[in-house]
Amino acid sequence: QTQYGDTESAEVFTTLIQLTSDYDKSVKALPMALDLAATGLFDAGTAAKYVAMAMEGNVQMLGRYIPELRAETNEIVKNGTAAEKTAEFMRIFNEKFAGTAQKNLQSTAGQTKQLKNYMSDLGEAIGDLVLPALNSLIPSLTTATVALLNFGKMSKTISKSDEGRLV
Repeated sequence: QTQYGDTESAEVFTTLIQLTSDYDKSVKALPMALDLAATGLFDAGTAAKYVAMAMEGNVQMLGRYIPELRAETNEIVKNGTAAEKTAEFMRIFNEKFAGTAQKNLQSTAGQTKQLKNYMSDLGEAIGDLVLPALNSLIPSLTTATVALLNFGKMSKTISKSDEGRLV
């Protein structure tokens, strides 16, 4: 459980799948992207983008923000294969950031964000219950509205044609 709701998590997951083209890799990367976003360094979308890049061995962008991932200070990042760079990213990430999104739930801001997510989920659930009933009423409401509009037009026409006469 983290401070991120299902909608935001789904958006991050979609981004990861789009960028890695690998479902299993994206499943593994999702908590990392949410943890990275929870640090406040990036929004969730940007975190997903950078984690996807790192999962493919491209850690240069993250190296701008995480000193341990800079080529000048890390031989693996400088000369390693894509797989080695990914493994190095995961090692450093787990040491520094793993569990951040969950830990943030202990703060008032994290709890407030989670409550907001739950309220949004509740609204969606209520909408899922009410929408079918509303959809079934729409044709009847449309027919009734058209009938009222036609009655109003007809009333105006009768009223104008009968002006000055007692009916």
